[in-house]
Amino acid sequence: MKGNFCVAESHCQAIPIYYHTLKAHHIHQRSTSTLTHTHDHHHAHTSPYTLALLTRPQQEPSAIHSVQHRTSDYTLESLSAAFKEQDVVISTIAPADIPSQKWLIDAALAAGVRHFIPCELSYDTQNPDVRDAYPPCAARAEVLDCLREKNGQNTGFNWTALATGCNLENGLLEGLLAFGLQWKSATVYGAGDKKFPCSTLDGVGRAVLQALRGLEEETSRNSYFYKAEFVTSQNELLEVLERADGKKWDMVSSEVDECIREGERRMEKGFFDGAMMLLERNVLFGGVGDRAVWGMDRVSGEGEEKLEKVVKGMFERLERDGEADCGVCVNLLKTKK
Repeated sequence: MKGNFCVAESHCQAIPIYYHTLKAHHIHQRSTSTLTHTHDHHHAHTSPYTLALLTRPQQEPSAIHSVQHRTSDYTLESLSAAFKEQDVVISTIAPADIPSQKWLIDAALAAGVRHFIPCELSYDTQNPDVRDAYPPCAARAEVLDCLREKNGQNTGFNWTALATGCNLENGLLEGLLAFGLQWKSATVYGAGDKKFPCSTLDGVGRAVLQALRGLEEETSRNSYFYKAEFVTSQNELLEVLERADGKKWDMVSSEVDECIREGERRMEKGFFDGAMMLLERNVLFGGVGDRAVWGMDRVSGEGEEKLEKVVKGMFERLERDGEADCGVCVNLLKTKK
């Protein structure tokens, strides 16, 4: 890394980071990255990082304290100019938008950026069964192949990929996990006991922060990490939701095979968003991939208490303002070494 990477024990120089968003029409709209409001008490002087946000010119992100907002038309020339003298690029653009991902990589190389963190932040794209079952994971894997190729051509250009599983807040609020928060209902697939990885937005932010810290120690370069905050099941989540809500929820049973059949039918008819949600449920509840890579059960003991606290906080936040904060941005701004 360049000298401006912060080692808090010896100096207070900052590492410039670009936080990318791109609201694009693509086959899995749930994956579109949107930067939401963060609270004013997250001041930049408490963080070792300088954060900038890059969007297309027509985008107007919410005001965020001490975060630079820059725009680009996403041409190679424009992106390269934006990346000059930057150390790290963090991409959060839609995984299916492979051309834009590759433009970011080429621009970062042209600008002399030393490290790239792609928009992995999902399931195990290294597993061929997952890639076959869920198209966005195949797109993410293609981007990783591109990064490996660029690193082979230029060893000064490195990458770090983070698999964090399903986003817990979005999965609950938008119906992916098959819980209806408004109607206090659940659709449980199979026996409801299939384990799947998931993370809160804050957990994703902490995973990114950990990767950034690892760059100085050279422990996270050119590496793929499994960083799910929780490994849980529908049954366990339902228990937590009922405790947090203080009520018994209605439950109906279904089969994962129906998700596959209906998802494929919707793909054939061009209803891609609904199809992707159903195919993603197959990855979550159908046991697709190797669950061992995510580590041990993380919803027992203190993990269960943490998950219940997260769910209660989500209910409170939803009631208060109807949205969740962007975990990556919040953690980069507020965290001290």
